[in-house]
Amino acid sequence: MIQSTLDLAKVANSELTNLGYNLKKEVIVTGYSQGGLVATAVGHELDTNGAAHDMPLKILFAGGVPADLKAMIDIARTQVYLPLSFVFPYATYGYQQNGYSEINMSELLQYPYYNKPAETFDGYTSVVEALFDYVQSNILLFTWAVIENDESVPSVALLNRLLEENSIAPWKNNAPVVFLHGVTDQTVYFENVEIYLEDMRELGGTPELIEAPLGHIISMFNYLLELPGYIADNL
Repeated sequence: MIQSTLDLAKVANSELTNLGYNLKKEVIVTGYSQGGLVATAVGHELDTNGAAHDMPLKILFAGGVPADLKAMIDIARTQVYLPLSFVFPYATYGYQQNGYSEINMSELLQYPYYNKPAETFDGYTSVVEALFDYVQSNILLFTWAVIENDESVPSVALLNRLLEENSIAPWKNNAPVVFLHGVTDQTVYFENVEIYLEDMRELGGTPELIEAPLGHIISMFNYLLELPGYIADNL
């Protein structure tokens, strides 16, 4: 997603230049939730390697970012209540279907939930329907191997490795980096962004955090309200 986003930006730059627009080199990168994950990854790349892309980062403003995916599952496995419980099956099924067929869903999810992903995530099932396909209890959804993080179980060990590899490494930022996150977010846990910001600060980074008062979905409106001001200030 990082490379495809950069490729699209370069094509847009080229086409707009050909149409006579005079573009600034510096870019503003922004996104929310999964878009926030991509934005943060792209922002990281441009902040640390912008000269190679001829697109230095002006500011990264990202909301609801699941930056440390491994930290997210470490929090989720101990949560009694999982309001969006389909997220974990969705992620693991996605890995299984996109290159890691050795993932055994029955090692991660309890019966009957390990049989449901193929039906739920067929492209025709709505988010509302998916909410009813998976129980919202950790001990009823996850196997004990997941809850106890037992890496002697192959699928648990593989999933941990994939989550670590697909997380965004914290960095010492040069351009301003601003995160917005809901303090009651139970989808992308607030603790997740706290851990990530602390990791950046330990490296000498200076990320900022805007605390929105509610959860993941509602906080998107806070993000949309804040975004125009950050764009205007950095034009």
